[in-house]
Amino acid sequence: MTKANTTNYSDKRVQNQYEALPYPPRDPQDENQRLQITGTDFLDLLNFYGFEGKQDFQDIRILVAGGGTGDSSIFLAEQLRNTDSTIIHLDMSAASIAIAKERAAIRGLTNITFIQDSLLNLPQMNLEPFDYINCIGVLHHLPNPQTGLDALAEVLKDDGAMAIMVYGLYGRTGVYQMQELMRLVNSTTSSIADEVENCKYILQSLPDSNWFCRGEDLHNDHQKMGDAGIYDLLLHKQDRAYTIPQFYDLLSNSSLTVRSLYALFGQARYIYNPASWCRNPSLLETFHNLPPQKQQAIAELMCGTMKTHTAFVSKRSHPAKLPNLADETLIPFFSAQVLIQIPGLNTEINSNIRSIADGSTFTLRTPQCSMKLEKTSLLPEILDNLDGQRSIGEIADAVVAIKANKAPIERRDAIKQIYDFYNKLNYADWMLLRQPNSWVQPSIQSLQQAMLAHKTTAA
Repeated sequence: MTKANTTNYSDKRVQNQYEALPYPPRDPQDENQRLQITGTDFLDLLNFYGFEGKQDFQDIRILVAGGGTGDSSIFLAEQLRNTDSTIIHLDMSAASIAIAKERAAIRGLTNITFIQDSLLNLPQMNLEPFDYINCIGVLHHLPNPQTGLDALAEVLKDDGAMAIMVYGLYGRTGVYQMQELMRLVNSTTSSIADEVENCKYILQSLPDSNWFCRGEDLHNDHQKMGDAGIYDLLLHKQDRAYTIPQFYDLLSNSSLTVRSLYALFGQARYIYNPASWCRNPSLLETFHNLPPQKQQAIAELMCGTMKTHTAFVSKRSHPAKLPNLADETLIPFFSAQVLIQIPGLNTEINSNIRSIADGSTFTLRTPQCSMKLEKTSLLPEILDNLDGQRSIGEIADAVVAIKANKAPIERRDAIKQIYDFYNKLNYADWMLLRQPNSWVQPSIQSLQQAMLAHKTTAA
């Protein structure tokens, strides 16, 4: 591990917090039982939003800025185990890095380099630029988030991608009232342990009228992550949040542009869409004519519970591009995220489709969203050929061939129904596109099994 200067991090109390209470709290031995996922770091999703579906991830440089106890670094490193790609895990806390290093050692991962330092020092570290930067839940704890984002942008390749997450203001209304309360309660307390004990007592004493109690279901760190969760949520000494307009301003001031807002398991296009919260046709028409940022700001205020904002971003000099459906060589596939929740998604859709008449609909549900799908005339044949290996053009040709001796169809009809089905599922990130010879996402189960097999062989 490289240890460098962390004095650029202005509030020493924040560094002391993460030395005393590494976050998120992780038991390295749990690596033998499960692989902890981090939503923005599924490489199939990153490939789609960050690299136009072209990236093969065989030799790229990744920075996890503010890597903490290692969730993102471990997940990325496990996916990239058999490649020449490298990951830099940067964090100011030696205690957090020690946990991350032990997790990596248990998994037999050798593709992570650990550096103890503040991300504010990145421009002086003489590191080669990065293809992908992960900075999740870090900027809002910096003394000057804009300076931190500028430092990240300086080490991002011109054609690179970055995942950024900051706190959302409105969903954390009760949190900030609690933080102010605890500043008053702990005004003469200097011990982290005493601060936590006082906070536990206050939490037990709060009346139902307290704003944090009213929205407590939005937050679980204080319930599930022990003392580290309590401190990070309710006792943090350097913590700010952003509205959607403020988030865009932060990015714009660093010459960065949003490729896509993101929410775990495909919620982003739902929760940031005013139509999810308003049903009035006249108002929706008005909303529809507004710029996307204003639509998202309306949705944020209507929803009221968004406690974070996450986005895939890139440099403005390389504007957002997503895989173009007009390219028939693109390969459609079910995303790894949805397959975690519905492992046999293709089979389930196929089963439902074959049990209903053309034009009828059925609904698929995950805990986050529902998807109503219509049985079109060619959908059974499309599903039969949707294997994550065939391209749009190859699927269309196969469907035309199947129908050739029955009720011949125009190829353009097959293409249109493929597009319609894809667009429906892509709205929730259930289906993505990639270029031939680009990254093929392994399942989470297979990654964990490969790790266990590697350990057995090494032993």
